[in-house]
Amino acid sequence: MKEVNQQAKQGREADGTVQRSLPMRWRESMEELLPPDEMEEFLASFDAPSVKGLLVNRERVKRLRNTNRDNFIAYLEPFDPVPWHSDGFYLPPNERAAIHEWYETGCYYLQDPAAMLPAQVLAAEAGEWVLDLCGAPGGKTAGIANTMAGEGLLISNEIEFERNRILVHNCERLGLYHCLVAHETPERLADIFPARFDRILVDAPCSGEGLFRRQSSAIDNWCSFGPKSCAALQMEIMNSAWRMLKPNGVLVYSTCTFSQTENEDVIEAFLRAHVDAVCEDARAALPDSTGVSSGSSTEHGAMMLRIWPHRAAGDGQFCARLRKDKSLAQNVEQPGGMLPELRPQPDAKRVRRKHRNSTF
Repeated sequence: MKEVNQQAKQGREADGTVQRSLPMRWRESMEELLPPDEMEEFLASFDAPSVKGLLVNRERVKRLRNTNRDNFIAYLEPFDPVPWHSDGFYLPPNERAAIHEWYETGCYYLQDPAAMLPAQVLAAEAGEWVLDLCGAPGGKTAGIANTMAGEGLLISNEIEFERNRILVHNCERLGLYHCLVAHETPERLADIFPARFDRILVDAPCSGEGLFRRQSSAIDNWCSFGPKSCAALQMEIMNSAWRMLKPNGVLVYSTCTFSQTENEDVIEAFLRAHVDAVCEDARAALPDSTGVSSGSSTEHGAMMLRIWPHRAAGDGQFCARLRKDKSLAQNVEQPGGMLPELRPQPDAKRVRRKHRNSTF
């Protein structure tokens, strides 16, 4: 692994391009998912500038005085909308939105446009109990809060201390007053809140392949850990989340990676292990035309969603939507809850630590 890491670093130093530093093992795995005529375009996207986005904080904007609200709407007018999210906008390359007064007053959150997808697919409603299980730094929590209209209870959890502090800061800046920030393990939360939540988002720690073009450390982390270690941790988190979901509740699983091992394969394994889990069409929560693609050709892949950076303006994203069908089973306990190839591996805790410095 050290040798692969060194090769990746040397590739970046040689010509300054991300494409040259992409691990060969990773390229080969992508060739299994994309047709040959798309691979060149896909690889070239890693040397293109990252697309930046802005997520409007709907409840904060509602509380603005009329004149200020009109001025804010005028500020947004030149920006192109994100097609898969009604509150999302693309930022022009030179727009310094983080130093604007609208940012300081919590009128928006700066977020990769692809990362806006999971909250839209979750489609939380006012008055519900909702859990964002891996909540930091807070963008997806903000997206969920928009659809809840300030009613109900939103719990945003983050296990890593420093990332939890960032989550608290962002929730305070955005004024998410109905949001409670937790600092717990998924297992402990499942003991506290059995079958309690109407909707749960699991934006799982992952190998971060969608971050390759904007975080050079993501390539090094991929070489060190790889998708299999991440998949084992993801399945652990999903099992805990499922215990907290009410019968007929909705769980959305998302990652910012392209790996089928961490995406469709995790969901297919979860469906086999949980007889009360039903895969729903994630596209049903989106507008008709978005540029979002279906998942890969697994049994339920057509009902899952992917954002590829060469097909849509945004970094990588995967989403699947599951429902706990109370007619199939009530409070089913699945021993282990995973296939042998996805059982916990020694690297699982190291994968958790790796995500302290990731941004989503």
